[in-house]
Amino acid sequence: MNHSRFVGAVVLAVALSACGGGSGGGDNTTSNQNVQTQSNTEPTSPQNGIYYNSDRFAVALVDKDAANNGLFVIDYPKESLFHGKTITVGSNTIETSGIYFNAGRLTIRSGGNPTKATFTAQGLEYDVGSLASFDASSYTGLKKAGASIAMNELVGTFTGGTSGGDQIQIDSAGNITLTLSNGCTFDNAVISRTKDYYYSATSVTGTGCPITSDNGNNFTLKLFTVKHQSADYIFAVAYNATLSGWTVIKK
Repeated sequence: MNHSRFVGAVVLAVALSACGGGSGGGDNTTSNQNVQTQSNTEPTSPQNGIYYNSDRFAVALVDKDAANNGLFVIDYPKESLFHGKTITVGSNTIETSGIYFNAGRLTIRSGGNPTKATFTAQGLEYDVGSLASFDASSYTGLKKAGASIAMNELVGTFTGGTSGGDQIQIDSAGNITLTLSNGCTFDNAVISRTKDYYYSATSVTGTGCPITSDNGNNFTLKLFTVKHQSADYIFAVAYNATLSGWTVIKK
């Protein structure tokens, strides 16, 4: 099963139309080429990492050092992305405002509704606040997962999303192209391993997106993997100040 979405900044007065999503196995081909893995060894919070609820397949990527882009929560069954416009980082919390999210093929404007992630001894709890259309129980009990798979396992072409229309291509040098079924393409980017658990690239070029004023080379891309029911799933998010385009593809 694969899902893709394009999410607009809900703090804007203009809401994007949804770009569709879907399910179904995607064909993919992977190369066995070896790749030099790059690591970023800068200081990191022990709360950083990938979190995962195996019952509902909700996942979170946490990087408390990443300014306003330190928390991404993806609800896989409900095809939704939570990505705050701004965040406030505490010793055991991350609070967001101006949330971005997409649900059920609709782009939803949620105003400035706050959400809060709380770190516990067991993992991560994510409170969606007044966003009543979501089942908050989906975001309890997220346990810390392992790091993303090695770069050499990501070399190749992976397809999925709506009608098989999404694609991630990664070559042996880490060059990545993310193509979404909504028309967006994100490329001219090289991913490298970041803090030993996910991959990222900056100054990514976005073209073909529904709001043309948001095309350009001001996107950041983050990619990570989660093992679910013995299969690896690739999560990729490309975003700038107003837009988030994303996909989930079963490897």
